Amino acid sequence: MPKLGSCCALAVLLAGATACREDGGASVAPRTEYAAVVRTLEPFIRQEMADKDLPGLSIALVDGDDIVWAQGFGFANPADSTPATARTLYRVGSIAKLVTAIGVMQLVENGQVDLDAPIERYLPDFHPANSFGKPITLRELLSHRSGLVREPPVGSYFDSSRVAVSDAVESLNQTAVVLAPGSRVKYSDAGIAVAGRVIEQLRGQPFAVAAQGAVLDLMELGHSTFSPDLSLDRSLAQGFLWTYDGRAMPAPKVVLGVPPASGLYSTATDLAGFMSVLLQGGQGRGRLLKPETVAQMWSVAATDSAGTGAPAFGLGFRVSTVDGTRTVGHSAAFGGHSTELVMMPDEKIGAVVITNEDAANAVTSRIANAALILTRATKHKQALPALTVTQAVKPEVAKRLDGTW
Repeated sequence: MPKLGSCCALAVLLAGATACREDGGASVAPRTEYAAVVRTLEPFIRQEMADKDLPGLSIALVDGDDIVWAQGFGFANPADSTPATARTLYRVGSIAKLVTAIGVMQLVENGQVDLDAPIERYLPDFHPANSFGKPITLRELLSHRSGLVREPPVGSYFDSSRVAVSDAVESLNQTAVVLAPGSRVKYSDAGIAVAGRVIEQLRGQPFAVAAQGAVLDLMELGHSTFSPDLSLDRSLAQGFLWTYDGRAMPAPKVVLGVPPASGLYSTATDLAGFMSVLLQGGQGRGRLLKPETVAQMWSVAATDSAGTGAPAFGLGFRVSTVDGTRTVGHSAAFGGHSTELVMMPDEKIGAVVITNEDAANAVTSRIANAALILTRATKHKQALPALTVTQAVKPEVAKRLDGTW
């Protein structure tokens, strides 16, 4: 991970201890029964940040419809010592895919789309070369089993030209379907872009507008957007990129990719609200989705018969386990930021962890999973388990591992 220097590392530790108390209320004090969880997590988070040289981090925990703790650590912008808070704005990238999936499932509930109909029913001009004789469906798009390429030729993860969703989807006509639709998991931003285009067509609005009105506003996510404006430079946490040889550099604040797959900007408290709505069966300011629809999104779409070890997906959501308990959620690493959003739906608890360091998902996932394990223990009135602290590899071990692999 990048080295920000010993002074910065010390500042991270100090800011982690004080930022929540000096951020003008941009935090949520722990609910009484979760005070011990926070006392355990805070030093764990600070140690992880110092060990991995993370500039800033925001975390929020949810129990049912309540945010039981939310806090920032370190700096949203180390250059001017702007503290990270629970309301710091980050690029949460692929969390956008969950919003897109929810938007599609709203259309399913309204009887406007059939998850298992050929996608050409809704996008007649969509025709990438497909030699497999099996059409692509929305179910396969949302579960990453469409067989489409990873990125569209136009509007890819690396494209800062801010193309329309329609242009990105049209560019897929220059590609070929790589795997037989439905045969196995192949993660695809392109597939989610196609699902977003269906929303545009049936809503009669650009994706960012449709998602804002039908999903984000209904969930009362007032600090989340697919349409960053000129204030973004002032409010967005400064992201950082890193190299294996120890270099670090600020990430440019350019818009990348297509909104349905990776274009969401949000905060820890907003994403905590997002989880709360889903954990309560889809009830936001109004009815977002039916409880049975939420449950369907959290069910594994199909078993990967190829045995590749690829992650399992429901509809939009990654489905896994943490410490033997079912979890649903998603990760993101995008534009200098990393995010882990994970819930234990059977326990009705969730955690979101965001840092302004690219490709730091091993850390955000580790912290989020630890938070869930501690939260679950508290709900069951069990003793809090000890958290294992990572340590540097011993020199004698590092010497044995040295080489090209």
